[in-house]
Amino acid sequence: MNRDDALRLSQEPIDLTGATVEREARPVRMTYSVRMRKQDEALALWLEEEADRRDLTPSDLLRELADEARIRAAQDEDKVITVRVGELHRMIDRIAERPAA
Repeated sequence: MNRDDALRLSQEPIDLTGATVEREARPVRMTYSVRMRKQDEALALWLEEEADRRDLTPSDLLRELADEARIRAAQDEDKVITVRVGELHRMIDRIAERPAA
């Protein structure tokens, strides 16, 4: 079929008698925009290079990183805590003093 035949065919009326409509729920997609400022140039370059290294698009990489962060945030053992530097040193000293198991 050449271009003229396809054009002529596309302009002919279509008989839809007896046609049925099938309705399917379409998956929801959400789009988020990230703006990289001038000072974020190194981050933007890393994102592109890392996405290339993983054979992904930057959007796919951001999705993966966000999912990893969500999973980590849900885990009890990875809670973020605030500790004074002096207390951190004391905890490290106590750990270092423990006998090896």
